[in-house]
Amino acid sequence: MRLRGRFHKISAQFLLTELQAGLALLDVADTSQHGAFNARRRALALEAYEVVADRLARVATEPLALTVEEHEEIDRLYQQLGHRLGR
Repeated sequence: MRLRGRFHKISAQFLLTELQAGLALLDVADTSQHGAFNARRRALALEAYEVVADRLARVATEPLALTVEEHEEIDRLYQQLGHRLGR
């Protein structure tokens, strides 16, 4: 696999992993009874959201050739995480 192809695959996977981790942290926070830990989980989920927002803003200026499927999945998860965070 060429370097550009590997970079693309890793970049898309990074965004998806951040979004999935953020959603998982919110799932745990929603079902756990440990207040201090839940606040930390929500903060980490917000951090994941902000990291993805930053990377997506960079994509606007430095194109990352996402496939249609990757773009749709990233957008769906990003919107879902943002909604759950009240963004």
